[in-house]
Order: sequence, then structure tokens, then C-alpha cells
Amino acid sequence: MDRLNAIADILMGAAHADGRFNGKEEAVIRKVLGDLLGQGGVLPAELDARLRAFKSDSLDLPACAAIFHTDELPVRRMLLEVIASINEADEEIDLDEDSYLKRVAEALQMPADSYGDLALKIEISDAKDALLPPTPPKA
Repeated sequence: MDRLNAIADILMGAAHADGRFNGKEEAVIRKVLGDLLGQGGVLPAELDARLRAFKSDSLDLPACAAIFHTDELPVRRMLLEVIASINEADEEIDLDEDSYLKRVAEALQMPADSYGDLALKIEISDAKDALLPPTPPKA
């Protein structure tokens, strides 16, 4: 597998992480890949076919990520930044998408402090009142 196909598969995995694949996510992926190739939104037929045929259950994330293990940390982080932009494309960030971003980061062998700002942070103190309303005082 070459780098471009690995990137395409990782990005398609991000778009499918929440179980819903939509046009906004696809547009981001096509733009990123087209920009990487210097071709705008026009992709080579083989890459276009790969995107159309993508099945999330056949994604080999460890194999895709292994291609980038020798890259510098900022390069690997760029891939996570693109994943974060795909996660935001549908204007709904959910735990499945966040979990995928973290799985990719782990597969890329990245320390948690190098991508923590891209991952969801759920503060229990903020959610406490919503999850556990105060109990009325006992009489």
C-alpha cells in the first residue's frame, strides 16, 4: 500500500466512524486528496474508485498507520488535524468519531499530549449537574 492510499483509507475511516457518511465529509476528503496531488477536486480514476468502494469493516488501520511511523511527529499530527476537520464537517462531533481519532493517534504511535487538543474533552464537573441533579435535602 502506498502513502496516498493509506491516507485515503484513514480519512474514509474517519468519515465512516459514526456510522453515517455524508457529502460534506466526502467533499473534505476529496479536497484534501486533490490538494495533496495538486489537482484540486479532481482525483485520478483509481483513487476515485477506491473512495467509492471503501468499506469501513475492511480498513486495516495498523497497516495504514505503519507507513507513517518513521515520519516526524508534526507530519503525523497533520493527519490527525485532517481527521478532526472531517469530524467537524457534518457539524456533529460524537464519541465514535473522537474514539476513531484516538485510535488513529495510537496506531501512529503518537504520545497523548501531542494530539490532546484535537480530542474531545468531557469535563465531569461540567456534566455533573446534568447527569446527577442535586438530591433534595432530607427532611
